[in-house]
Amino acid sequence: GIRNFAVTDLYDALILRENFPEAESLLLTPCYEAEDIEKAVLSSVTLSVDSLENAELISQISVDAGKTTTIHIKIDTGMSRIGFLPNAESKEIIEKAIEYGGTTIRSYTSSLGVTGSYQDFLEVHTKEGKECPKYFGHSFLC
Repeated sequence: GIRNFAVTDLYDALILRENFPEAESLLLTPCYEAEDIEKAVLSSVTLSVDSLENAELISQISVDAGKTTTIHIKIDTGMSRIGFLPNAESKEIIEKAIEYGGTTIRSYTSSLGVTGSYQDFLEVHTKEGKECPKYFGHSFLC
């Protein structure tokens, strides 16, 4: 059966977790209000992250609740709607977000909703410390 759901509304994510506790529920729209983040954290909803401030708040709430929250990194691939820009500065921001603790990264998605396949296209997955062969015209260490 279906084990993974992706929704854009927190209410829908919470209802899915309540009715299908064994399934994963990914909230594609980032939460910015502490009250909403706390509800999602306590219900084990996977949260999308689009900024360092957002990651810091999720981490703080997760640590305070004694939980590890799975996060989903949003990458802005050109639509300029939401997410991290694919550049070296964003890589540093994501690394800082990881350092906060209380979260674990599950996946990421582009503004087009494409999930977790850019590591193949960009040839950067599993190449930590090596120069990235391509990264939207930018070169830096993976």
